[in-house]
Amino acid sequence: MIIIEIFTILFRLTGLPEDKARFQVISLLTQCGFTTSQSEPITMSQKRRQLAFIAILFGYTFSLIIVSTLINIFLDMSASDMNTFVGLSAIFTVVFIVIFILIKLKNANRMFDKFIDKLYMRLRKHHINPITVMDMLGSNIIANVYLSNPSDSIVNIPLKNSGIRKDFGIQILLIDRDGEILENIDGETYLLPNDNVIVLGKEKSILQFFGQKES
Repeated sequence: MIIIEIFTILFRLTGLPEDKARFQVISLLTQCGFTTSQSEPITMSQKRRQLAFIAILFGYTFSLIIVSTLINIFLDMSASDMNTFVGLSAIFTVVFIVIFILIKLKNANRMFDKFIDKLYMRLRKHHINPITVMDMLGSNIIANVYLSNPSDSIVNIPLKNSGIRKDFGIQILLIDRDGEILENIDGETYLLPNDNVIVLGKEKSILQFFGQKES
């Protein structure tokens, strides 16, 4: 459980929502596999691919070490050692249960989520137009894009001239501009630096469109 939580946090820091991150981590650590549509957010990001590789490798290694260690312990264990082992196992079980309960407590979980969100916000300030995956709809994603350092080719011009729909197939659902929510998005709408934009489209297209560095 602790290992799952650690990898879930790491995937959340790449922009995946908690439920999607935990599902992927459990699949990777247990080698259960996942569907193509569910794995697309992993395969489309280099950082997530690297994390996935580490998680799979860790899962294999951890399973091998645990199994071989337990076998060796039982083979070499005397009666007194067995009693010590049972006592230590009981202690670790209690500690595990306590940690599990703390993780599941709503207040503790809410505080932890806030901490992760703040940490992610600090990290994403160093990225060009950081993207946070909010949900997945088939092969598309709903994402939040913060225009921290947008290219001149996507701001201060009407959306119809940016090619966002025609060339990239991206639909803008709403724009959060300094606390003002813009919902009626059309071809005459334009983006500004520091906008928070909620979009629908393929992750690769979103990365290509919003990932353009300022020239």
